[in-house]
Amino acid sequence: MNDDHTRLYATLATCFQHPDEAFVDAVRNGTLGTIVAECAASLPIDSVDAPPRFEDIARARREYLRTFRAFEGEYAPPPNPPTKSGGTAPNAASSRDRRRAT
Repeated sequence: MNDDHTRLYATLATCFQHPDEAFVDAVRNGTLGTIVAECAASLPIDSVDAPPRFEDIARARREYLRTFRAFEGEYAPPPNPPTKSGGTAPNAASSRDRRRAT
């Protein structure tokens, strides 16, 4: 892995952190887009989309929360465990109880 890979991964990792003023400023003034484009230029990547624009830190934080909190709601409940037939159990607790009883 070369330095451009390392720099690109490190830069993209900052995009998954809770946004602060420095991040929003980097998006606003084009620093983030420039770094990503520079790194991608030497890699086998056809094109890179520009990062979204943020009006302010509050919007950046709302978008971050929307991404990681299931679109304005609480976290999604865990799915029912699969059954032996490949479907999902309608009542996960009773399926576990039945397996223990046999």
